[in-house]
Amino acid sequence: MIDVGQGDSFLIRTKNNKSILIDTGGRLSFKKEDWTLRKRETSIVINNTIPMLKSFGIRNLDYLILTHGDEDHMGEAVNLVNNFKVKKVILNNNELNNLEEELVNILNKKKIPYYFYKNKDIIKMDKVKLNFINYIVSKDENESSLVFYLTIDNIVMLFTGDIGIKTENKLIKDNLLKKVDILKIGHHGSKTSTSEIFLDTIKPNYALISVALNNSFNHPHKEVIDNLNNRKIKTYLTSINGSVLIKIEKKGVTFKSLPP
Repeated sequence: MIDVGQGDSFLIRTKNNKSILIDTGGRLSFKKEDWTLRKRETSIVINNTIPMLKSFGIRNLDYLILTHGDEDHMGEAVNLVNNFKVKKVILNNNELNNLEEELVNILNKKKIPYYFYKNKDIIKMDKVKLNFINYIVSKDENESSLVFYLTIDNIVMLFTGDIGIKTENKLIKDNLLKKVDILKIGHHGSKTSTSEIFLDTIKPNYALISVALNNSFNHPHKEVIDNLNNRKIKTYLTSINGSVLIKIEKKGVTFKSLPP
């Protein structure tokens, strides 16, 4: 789990050095007075993510998966594909917004293949398997987020993008959810996601929350943290732990905090 502030970004690396980046993070845009604008905006991907990838010996990404078209999840995607080799890009099945259209135009120019995924799509790479389960197409980008299981050596993670309780309930109703070991908490710990029935359905042992310290949304909300604590779910937050290295082996899972 990469600390990108108030956004999401996760790197998956296999034992045979195949790599998947899930979301890029991005800076949320708010209207500002001219005098408050920086002369030069910094780039999370250029200043942090790409140097980190190179430090791991990663020279290209096999997949860039963008769960949905919001700024805090894919706002750095253009910077990434312009400055690092990406072999394939996965988008959700929603109508393209402006950010996604800009990215697709660049992908076409660079001849980088891209695909629109939905439920029942699968990615297999080495011993890593991703099963996509969300079928929702909505005007709300959050509810249309790609949702998928990632399985490595019998350890199961669930990535939820920014889905809310509405989509959680639909996945429960359609029996698309199962027991998992690790949950990527939806929408940075907003109280509009991660319902009690959702947690009781998937029964995770660990939870990951990507969130900025002292953010203006007050994420994660107390209700979500209380629900996790009441179920004794060990939780890691980028706001407290920084980036988190998760090592998955047959003997189990280990977590290592990499504070900022």
